[in-house]
Amino acid sequence: MRRIHKLTITEQTAAHVREGIRSGRWRGELPGVLRLAQLCDVSKDSMRGALRMLEAEGMISAGHAGTRRIVLGKGVAAGNRPLRVAIFPHDPLMIESREMHDLLHDVRRELLAAGHSAEFTPKTQSELHHDLRRIAKLVAGTPADAWIVGPAPRETLEFFAAQSVPVITIGGRCMEVTIASVYTDTAPAYREVLRQLFAFGHHRIVLLCPRSWRQPAPGVTLKACLEELAAHEIAATEFNVPDYEPTALGLNSLLESLFSVTPPTALIVVNPEEATAVYVFLARHGLAVPRDVSLFFPWRDVSMRLCHPPVAHLLVDGRLHVRRIVRWASAVARGRPDRSAIGIPATLELGQSLGPRPQTRSKRSRQVP
Repeated sequence: MRRIHKLTITEQTAAHVREGIRSGRWRGELPGVLRLAQLCDVSKDSMRGALRMLEAEGMISAGHAGTRRIVLGKGVAAGNRPLRVAIFPHDPLMIESREMHDLLHDVRRELLAAGHSAEFTPKTQSELHHDLRRIAKLVAGTPADAWIVGPAPRETLEFFAAQSVPVITIGGRCMEVTIASVYTDTAPAYREVLRQLFAFGHHRIVLLCPRSWRQPAPGVTLKACLEELAAHEIAATEFNVPDYEPTALGLNSLLESLFSVTPPTALIVVNPEEATAVYVFLARHGLAVPRDVSLFFPWRDVSMRLCHPPVAHLLVDGRLHVRRIVRWASAVARGRPDRSAIGIPATLELGQSLGPRPQTRSKRSRQVP
């Protein structure tokens, strides 16, 4: 579990002054250090540190005789308005994938540097159980000029698309809804993985993916996978794309069932939090990678980065996602929001976890006891 960063007194003071500037409490020049320290009930040293932080952000600049002049932050040109941006992740940040965790924090940092305010919502989509009534209550109680929504099911995106407040979403079912979005175009990479597996002789391929990929209908990436299977004369069944409860018991029960009779020779595991559980299951039953089972973990969790052999996974330049979101926010600040869907290509890092289909198996590896 990642450590929670606790704000220092200086950081809290900087946040208070920053909000005061954005709300219009102070205009032109800030009061002196002593007066600000009194107003915020902090020491002069804490206030000086806070002002240095705001200077580094470009929100204020040194004036004459020790005064500090309020300026527009970097990227907020004349005619633009600073936005209050609400960030609505799919999962709590402590259990988000490392890539999404870093992406959301990078977005927030860039928005703050651009002169906007950006805060995470007190509850995430999963904590609200994707209940549209609870989501609507959260939105109604959150003062925001714009929303950034993490990967979400179609129903959630349709709700946000119908709101008057501009919204941009990151991935999810964004291709099925008219909404501003940035997503990782993974379909070509998944097709490439399947072709590699077919070239190695695999046919018993299992794709472990969240229900949101399958319901109410297959999403873009799953459609690409099903088409690739069909192109190699495999009619996908419940074996290839199983339904299971996304819990420790549900995943383990599924794996026990899959490997009990005619086991798969290749696994594609979409959710990074399930990767370690799959590895532990295989090790517990004496199944080696890629000797007995080939593995593809698209979103390799940080715990997988030291695994040997290296696991096949996707590579994405997250900076392109950040740039798209910040530019969208700038357009919203100018009163010209867009609803374009921008895809960022993913590339395949093969690693060493894909190998030939096992020709013969020992009794132990053929059937899980």
